[in-house]
This record gives sequence, C-alpha cells and structure tokens, in this order.
Amino acid sequence: MVFHVRSGNPADTVRTYTVEPGKHLTDVWNATSSYNLSVYGPNGFVRSFTGSIGQGVAILDVSAEYEKEDRGAIEWRITNVGGSQAEVSVLDAYTGNSTTQPLQPRESFENEFSLHKVFGWYDLIVTVVGDPTFQYRLAGHVETGKDSISDPALGGVVSLKG
Repeated sequence: MVFHVRSGNPADTVRTYTVEPGKHLTDVWNATSSYNLSVYGPNGFVRSFTGSIGQGVAILDVSAEYEKEDRGAIEWRITNVGGSQAEVSVLDAYTGNSTTQPLQPRESFENEFSLHKVFGWYDLIVTVVGDPTFQYRLAGHVETGKDSISDPALGGVVSLKG
C-alpha cells in the first residue's frame, strides 16, 4: 500500500511510502514545540496527529484494529504514556456519540464501535480535556468482502459531527 505523509510545517516536503503486507516502517520528523502530521492511504484511510511537546501536555498511544464480521467494527485502545492524568474523549463523528475516560499514567482503556449503520466507514476524533492542542483522528473504511457504498458523509447521507 502507498501512504503519503504531510506535515503542517510548509517547509517539510510530502513523504511517500510503500509498505508490503505484514510489514511496517518507521521514520523521524523534527519537531520543536508542536507537531501536525497527517497520513493518507487507500480507501479513505486517514490518521492525523496534532499536539504539543513539553511539560504538562498529553502523551497518548492510540492504536486501532478492524473487525471484519458483518459490516465491520473498529476496536481502539488508548494508553496514557505521559506522566500526568489525562481525561481522554473519543468522538464518533458519524453518530456524534462520545466516550470520555480519565487515564492515570500507564493506564489504558479500549472500546469498539460497530460500523454496521455506516457501511464500514469510521471517523474517530481523540481529544484531551485541558490540552486544546491535542487531537488525533482515525478515519477510513473497514473492508469486509461484502458489498458497501461510498463514504456516506460524501453523499450527505450522514453529516459528520466533528
């Protein structure tokens, strides 16, 4: 698969990566006080990471996995890898449903959203109360091998709430 990574810093060039199935890659970006990176891939795949660097800011590890049964689901896990408590919110931009959880350092929480009503499409926005610079966004489509439709937000079938 081919991925494009764009930085919010106009001095950074767009980077393009090709990743084989079952493989992974890493790279390094220079950041001084903040970061703003977006990864774009096939079939609406987007991961956006915005935040600050320094004392008292949120430091989270956010991961997601797909469930391919029925119309699909997305399972996510968030771990507070910072040194102070973080009150984390996850908004499902398709439904407007939100989950909030306070996390102590090294504490995690996880959840799963069914994607049946939106034909496998998802758009999750992770924020932290008290850190207005922090926002991670996970969007895309879970391929289940079943018939699907184009992103319902594109055709106005649903309106995103984020």
